[in-house]
Amino acid sequence: ALEQLSRDFRAQQYETCLRRVDNIVFANPPKPAQSGRPPEARVLLELAALCNRFALRLFELGRAQLAHAFFSRVLTYTHMTSPGEFEGKHELFAWTCDLVAFCLWQQGKFEKAHYSLSRSAQHAVPPNAALVARLHSCQLLHRLGKHDLAIKLGASLLVDLLRVR
Repeated sequence: ALEQLSRDFRAQQYETCLRRVDNIVFANPPKPAQSGRPPEARVLLELAALCNRFALRLFELGRAQLAHAFFSRVLTYTHMTSPGEFEGKHELFAWTCDLVAFCLWQQGKFEKAHYSLSRSAQHAVPPNAALVARLHSCQLLHRLGKHDLAIKLGASLLVDLLRVR
């Protein structure tokens, strides 16, 4: 199914791709937390990576609305309120929020980019994803002219990095 999705994307059949994404998610719903990595988790992880790659490519081609549609699919099934759990779900959500923020930054929509990063601050986000989101938030706050907040966040980020070290 993922190979067909890639072929449809190369053929610029974007609406067909989005329908296939929905069908794949529907056919592989995340189950309650289990030991090990169930097969549907692998499919959902690969699907998220593929959708994010498609979204970035579409963004580069100036097709921001279509890029948003692909990002939205990933954000919907990886959000903390979506049913079921699978390994990597929260990290995928955080990284996808970061990619959306990058695209918004490139468009000069700094406040929306900051909002996107703030969405990734779920309690279950792994520390590496949280640190990257905080670093990017610091950069956005500086860009928005909120220097005091940027310095405060940057200082707390440095303290946390020194603790980890």
